[in-house]
Amino acid sequence: MGGIWLSQTLGPVLKPGWLAGCAACLMAALLATTRKPGRPRPGTVTTAILAGLALIAGLGRHQLTLHHPPNHVSTGLAAEPVLTRVAGRIVNSPLERRPTRLNPFIPFDPAPRTQFALALDELRTVEPPTAAAGHLRVTIKAAGLSLRLGQRVEVTGHLHPLQGPSNPGQPDWRAWHRQQGLDASLIVPGAEHLTVLADPPTLWHRLVAALRTRAHSLLFEPYADLETEPSTRLLDVMILGQRSVADEELNEAFLRAGGLHFLAVSGFNVAVLAGTTWLLFRKTLRRSRRTTALVTFCATLLFALVTEPNAPILRAVVSVVLACLAQLTHRPFCPLNWLALAAICILAYNPNQLFGAAFQLSFVQVLSLITLVPAAYRWILRRLVGRGAWTGPAAPEARTLAQLLRRQVGRAALGLAVTCTCAYLISQPLVLVHFGRFAPWGWLSTMLLSPVVAFLTLVSIGAVTANALLPPVGALLTPIAHRTATFLLWSVGLFEHFPAAVIECSPPPAWLVIGTYGGLLALLTSRVGPRCSTTTAPGYPGRLISARTLVAAGLATLLALAWVGWAILPPGLGHADCVLCVLAVGNGSAALLTTPGGQTAVFDVGTDTNSDAGQTAAAALRRLGARGVDLAVVSHLNFDHYSGLPTLMRRLPVQRWLTGGYTEKPAARRALANLLRQLPPQADRPEVLAAPAHLSAGPVELEVIWPPPDLPGKWTVNDRSLVIRLTVHGRTVLLPGDIQRDAMRALLEAERDGRLSLKADVLIAPHHGSVFGKLTADFYAAVSPRLVVASSLAGRPKLKRLVQDTLGPVSRVLVTGEVGAVTVRVTPAGQLVVQTPHSRDGRPSHRPVALP
Repeated sequence: MGGIWLSQTLGPVLKPGWLAGCAACLMAALLATTRKPGRPRPGTVTTAILAGLALIAGLGRHQLTLHHPPNHVSTGLAAEPVLTRVAGRIVNSPLERRPTRLNPFIPFDPAPRTQFALALDELRTVEPPTAAAGHLRVTIKAAGLSLRLGQRVEVTGHLHPLQGPSNPGQPDWRAWHRQQGLDASLIVPGAEHLTVLADPPTLWHRLVAALRTRAHSLLFEPYADLETEPSTRLLDVMILGQRSVADEELNEAFLRAGGLHFLAVSGFNVAVLAGTTWLLFRKTLRRSRRTTALVTFCATLLFALVTEPNAPILRAVVSVVLACLAQLTHRPFCPLNWLALAAICILAYNPNQLFGAAFQLSFVQVLSLITLVPAAYRWILRRLVGRGAWTGPAAPEARTLAQLLRRQVGRAALGLAVTCTCAYLISQPLVLVHFGRFAPWGWLSTMLLSPVVAFLTLVSIGAVTANALLPPVGALLTPIAHRTATFLLWSVGLFEHFPAAVIECSPPPAWLVIGTYGGLLALLTSRVGPRCSTTTAPGYPGRLISARTLVAAGLATLLALAWVGWAILPPGLGHADCVLCVLAVGNGSAALLTTPGGQTAVFDVGTDTNSDAGQTAAAALRRLGARGVDLAVVSHLNFDHYSGLPTLMRRLPVQRWLTGGYTEKPAARRALANLLRQLPPQADRPEVLAAPAHLSAGPVELEVIWPPPDLPGKWTVNDRSLVIRLTVHGRTVLLPGDIQRDAMRALLEAERDGRLSLKADVLIAPHHGSVFGKLTADFYAAVSPRLVVASSLAGRPKLKRLVQDTLGPVSRVLVTGEVGAVTVRVTPAGQLVVQTPHSRDGRPSHRPVALP
């Protein structure tokens, strides 16, 4: 793991020959330090050399993933999409995505999609075709294509490089796709650009595809026509491991209940399957240990072939395989050894898994189940038995059946409570890092849902087996599985009504997470000296506290105080800059303002694409340290400026929201009514703004300079946009909304008359960077900004030429569609610092730049 992390940090800089030379030197040193007659072996030196070999092994394995052959697809990627025709083989089960409307205000329905991973073998853009290597994530904007695993296809579409986060707080999908072994993305506009080639799948692909298709049909008989039902999708996700089938609604429901881990086929499902198989053959059918181990081994491997491969599945399969081999060969079974071997196998196959949430959460939780849970369970049992409780090995013998049942149920309930609580607590730091959400009721939901999930897993697997061998029995079990899935969804939905079901927060600092796990590991593995002397005065009833207990209590107290401090300290603590962040939301607008005192303002939050600008803004605000919104200003009632406001109000508390007062036109009234219907029930009607008006947010002064309250009715909605000037530490920022010719002309006339000043250091380009000839040039000349930010999906070459011709090289133009979110920091000394750290292409050239 250390070698993989070091390689990720260094990048593709090391050569295989250099690594082989280092490994050879260490091997020679290891041989030189081996035990010789009459000489003790230096264990410390040998351990250090073995650790060095392991470091080089991880470093070399990860470097192999960074160095590609000359014909690899990543070597020819351009920053802009390129029309490309390729041929390759489908290497995973194609998934159909139903249309999902993320933006409720768009006037069209999105198209369904079919997605799969394609292993390239030919580039057919040129003649003759040339050999190619690499894996593509193919998205076809169509459904019902009847594609199967292992088919060889030809597709034509736009080849994109993998895109990283373009805004603060967004998931890093580029890193996630690389963890899956994907190198680029291919967007295919329709089914007519897909051709299935007459090249049959390999035997392995045909076997896996047949198993998955057969398992799918057996599980859903006779419900094959109900694949869009939530219960059916849930079974597809939980039993067959089709994690990608889960839509946003299903993910959110389980996330609110703190049971998102149930949506992934993991060690829980494999353990239920293996344990049930073992009990059935060993206890019920009375078979030998070897026979039972062999059957369990085969059942687990078969289940692994049917499901989608991931880190929890591979880890669980390796553990069951080792347990079965231990039974077959009469060898002892060490859980820590198989956990380490599972990690080695997964990282040797794909070292990028180390940085994924699934790998980290899976191994941390299993490690806690092996080490922490038994210790906690024994500690609680000792205290219950010491008080005369009915549970524990030292409890008196049960004399009645009722006593026996109470004891067994009590032990099972205690074990379930300890297991769920420990696994919940141990995973919370990583959950906060990867997801930025905290589910306070997660421990309770895990306890309550675990029996239902276990029963659902058993019934579903039994239905698959029975439908294959005994169809009458399968006809009885399949409805039970679907009704259990429906009950599980209903149970998960109940947690939505719990207070503070999900708390969204910023990720904790790395030092706090590493310190937490390091401290727990030290407590579990160390032996802190002998216990203090217990020789005391006669009649003294107690024992002095051991040194290990003192150290554990002190370390636990420090960690608890650190977490409490992180949770309650003001988010703005630690920097004195005012920050304006213009988000990349496509053809829309969203600008966030935060101050050192914790005040937050949002200027527009919308887009005309099928995406949720409110979710993007809420994630960015949490990353910037905000816990709420003091002011939310909607410049005008076009949905590309307000479509994300409902989600923003659901995710974060918004104290006030304001907009312009011109709603006498029917279109404006309908837009406001539609927006109010989408807002949460507790949201108030907006406050009305008109020029002149003044607001404040900490050290930032907000001045509304347009529109006046007496505009005639003929003015368009865009020309009635609020124009706001921000002033902080002597610097100014102008946000003109979507003003066009008439408003620009009126503002220029007001400036010539001396009624206002348009001068600003930073200008958010009007109407997403649109150019209206000489009038736009006059407006930019009047503002004379040092930085122009255009919130637009496409580049704005006309705007760039106009700014260059009008203002010269002293002014910069940044388009969010090209560089991602643009952050402008204003220091207390009045210095402007511009940053674009979220460039989609990941170029390292976007460093902070100080403007004069």
